[in-house]
Amino acid sequence: MILKDLPEGVFKLKPTGSEKKSDATTRAAQQIMDAEKQEPDAKTHG
Repeated sequence: MILKDLPEGVFKLKPTGSEKKSDATTRAAQQIMDAEKQEPDAKTHG
């Protein structure tokens, strides 16, 4: 039997505690960088 087009994530393992922490840190850093891009003059022209 040949399986075709399995939905993504069917066999994905649950993330470990350290992976969850790393993902949360990455998301937080990305949010900070995005916010700084939106207001580049706020820091320099205080």
